[in-house]
Amino acid sequence: MWNPKLASHLAKTQKNLLKAGFGVLKSGGTLVYSTCTLEPEEDEGVVDWLLDSFDDAKLEEIKLTGLKRSDAVVSFEGKTYSDEVKKCLRIWPQDNDTEGFFVAKIRKAD
Repeated sequence: MWNPKLASHLAKTQKNLLKAGFGVLKSGGTLVYSTCTLEPEEDEGVVDWLLDSFDDAKLEEIKLTGLKRSDAVVSFEGKTYSDEVKKCLRIWPQDNDTEGFFVAKIRKAD
């Protein structure tokens, strides 16, 4: 069952996974970070952490047709995220007859 401690634990795990994936990504390469949660701590919060941790991490716009997208969360529980997270994609289940999910397209600068 979901609770705030679980979200924090999952965000920490996701940061470790993203750090490992980004670490082996070649310069100029692209990594897609996607979750099936709409919890900002696990989504924009993790992406914001990556941008703060790695100067060569850059977000790219996501071009996706056929789905209604929603704006990224730019602040949550007193924390303001980088404006770059606006390039991320949120899909709400009620808007698309899908599950909810979050997507970020991350490029490793040359």
